[in-house]
Amino acid sequence: MTVRKKLVSAALCIVIAQTALAGHPQFERRDFKLPQEISSVAAIDLNLDDQLDFVAIGTTQVYGLISPDWKTKLLGDYPGGRFSHAIVIDCDQDGDDDLAVARTTSDWVRYRQALIKGEKPPRPTGVDFSIGWLEVDGSIENPLRFRTIDTQFDHVFGMTSGDIDQDGMPDLVAGSYAGPFENSIAFYPGHQRQVGNTRSIVSRGLAKGRLHHLNVADLIAGDELEVIAAASAAGTIHFWKRDDKSGLWDSHLIAANLPGATHPVTGDIDGDGRLDIAISCGHGQGVYWFRGPDWERRTIDESIEQGHAFSGRDMDNDGDLDFVLGSSETGTLVWYENNGNEQFSRREIDTDTNQPYEDLKLIDINNDGKMDILIAGGPRKNLVWYQQLDRNK
Repeated sequence: MTVRKKLVSAALCIVIAQTALAGHPQFERRDFKLPQEISSVAAIDLNLDDQLDFVAIGTTQVYGLISPDWKTKLLGDYPGGRFSHAIVIDCDQDGDDDLAVARTTSDWVRYRQALIKGEKPPRPTGVDFSIGWLEVDGSIENPLRFRTIDTQFDHVFGMTSGDIDQDGMPDLVAGSYAGPFENSIAFYPGHQRQVGNTRSIVSRGLAKGRLHHLNVADLIAGDELEVIAAASAAGTIHFWKRDDKSGLWDSHLIAANLPGATHPVTGDIDGDGRLDIAISCGHGQGVYWFRGPDWERRTIDESIEQGHAFSGRDMDNDGDLDFVLGSSETGTLVWYENNGNEQFSRREIDTDTNQPYEDLKLIDINNDGKMDILIAGGPRKNLVWYQQLDRNK
């Protein structure tokens, strides 16, 4: 691999231009240094100027990087736990995207559990929440207004959104694998003008095996969304479907024997008009996909380890679903090219920087019609933007 490095800003950014195979996507690497470890990233229009900005989720702090000069702003500081994940969702139904955030640990949950056991722990400081949201209103000079959604869920590694209750407004979906709601999944309805703290249980105590990331999709073409979850310790993927008569959710096994399964991604992989599911084993080894509706297992890459950052989009604009994976074990960022015939070719993006990959989002940042890659760098304390370049130049 050939790389070219030049210093752009001692404070924020190093650019690395990568040479790729002719005709394939090429990426420029922009590295933004931040004060804390970064667990999750997002792209959102923070100042409502019709340009996407970056959000980086630190240990307790939330940062905004404002385009076009990417100056860092502190959007909020929330001691009392450790952040894990963030997604973009319009929480207040005002037409502007907001940011939902979750904690992997909450000092307040631990505190209340200790009180129940008769212990006398010190009272925590900071905001009492495990899931909350920050309102985007165009102002970036002051911390964003914060609202609590849940205080009881614990170890929330995955969140997603979708119109679960079919009222035309997005709902927030989250999983908890510890605490008072151990091994549980819930959604928070988006009605009444904002996502509130009304917890609607999908599965209470039955989503076992160390819940990781979630997804929602209409898997069985029934006009309703099912909730899909990976469990890394159990090595399983399940989906939950709500019964029309009882309103209760039933669990259905999609796949087992997937040690370390973490990231379920849905899409029509084989072009047959039906949804399939791809999965990375972010705490294990391999990437696989399952052909719907019978969930026959197929291999994408059985050798790659610890692919804890994984998502899918059409990366080369050829009309089919590709996948991007970051492996902290190997310091490797790759994309898997779908040839449209149920076969994938592994293409390297970055193997030289030894970059950790904690979270990954795929989005066209600069509105040029090409998918870019946004990376949360975990212990490297950085956010990385891999900007896809114009292949015709």
